[in-house]
Amino acid sequence: MHYHTLIRTGLIILASLTPFAAHAAGISVSGGGKKTVGQSITLTVTASGTTFDSLQGTISASGPISITSVTPGSATWLPDKAPKASGQFVGITSATSSLRVATITVKVTGEGTGTVSVSDVRLAKAGAVVGTNSGSTTITGERQPVVPGAITVSSSTHPDQKAAHPTSTAELSWTLPGGVTAIATAFDKSEGTVPTKEQSPSSSAKFEGLSLGTHYFHIRAKNADGWGPTTHYTISVREPDPVIDTALGAPTLARITKLKEFSTDLQAGTLSGLQISGTGPAGFTLTIASTPSLGELKTTVSEAGTWELPLPQGIKAGFYTLSLQAQKERTLSPKLESVELELSIAKGGSAVLISSTDAVPTPTPPTSANVIPPQKTQSFVTENLRQNWSLYTGMLIVIASLSAALIVSIISRRSLAAQEEQHR
Repeated sequence: MHYHTLIRTGLIILASLTPFAAHAAGISVSGGGKKTVGQSITLTVTASGTTFDSLQGTISASGPISITSVTPGSATWLPDKAPKASGQFVGITSATSSLRVATITVKVTGEGTGTVSVSDVRLAKAGAVVGTNSGSTTITGERQPVVPGAITVSSSTHPDQKAAHPTSTAELSWTLPGGVTAIATAFDKSEGTVPTKEQSPSSSAKFEGLSLGTHYFHIRAKNADGWGPTTHYTISVREPDPVIDTALGAPTLARITKLKEFSTDLQAGTLSGLQISGTGPAGFTLTIASTPSLGELKTTVSEAGTWELPLPQGIKAGFYTLSLQAQKERTLSPKLESVELELSIAKGGSAVLISSTDAVPTPTPPTSANVIPPQKTQSFVTENLRQNWSLYTGMLIVIASLSAALIVSIISRRSLAAQEEQHR
């Protein structure tokens, strides 16, 4: 029998036959159930339950679902009668007891129950109807779960998560979205902890006595749809800032002294062998900052309240501004600001304290064997005159010689004038 004859015969048979009785065989639809609104799912339409060589039926959908595609199975479908989103399909096949009629993709468009059905079913074999059972499946569309979003946490004590703060108490606060039924929190030193202990909703937390280093606060919220993501807040604790004790008084810089090894380098324009000294709070570490920088200048104030510190070797001549402050643990003294220092290599070299914003008392002279004794130390101007005495003496001799020559010249001229007058 030719192909076209088979098609015509199948159509005539399926259109004219009336089933003798209800049969268990037919077409079924599988793949339904509870789905989320917006979700796409795949259904399978299958003919089975008896041996057949032709089939027909009608696909339809109802409720909050839509058929987005239909892929026909392996039967030979009559023209314009392949399975589709709606309407009748008719096909023939070699005798079989099971056939995939179609694969249907549907999308859930809303909440509620929808149905995909195959009705008007007929399975036939050699012209006799052998199955008429219709098939369907239901799909229940459910609302997309909406869990709470990430909670935004802030802190009045540690506002910057990237910085360490000098306080061991952490205070945190947050605002919960609507519908939250519970929260879970944790506080530890692990960056990625997900808290699990459920507790009643709250809006703040406080943690005291924190150790130095980095800590983390973790929080997430729960509503009827489930748990939201975890927020991790970083809290870093450092040593408290030092505090100025005004009762101590500021340190002083009272004197700059030439040591025995004092020297100048005219070619390099530098001085070496200088020492500064002054007073400060006993037992404190004194730090001296300078502009231009003279490097790190630190020393410890003695129990007698005095200090002395050699300056670095090879200091460039020029003007320097110094500031002094003492510290012991987290206690600071007031700061002595803007002490000006002039260093010069002229006339053998000099170093002079020019000015200070504070009155600077004269401390007890240094006792170091390498320091020029106070009774022998005069102003640097006097020292310069002494160091250059030979120069000044030479200058006086030259001046005296010139004066003597001038006197001799005057006397000679007067003598010549007198002789001329006698000749006349």
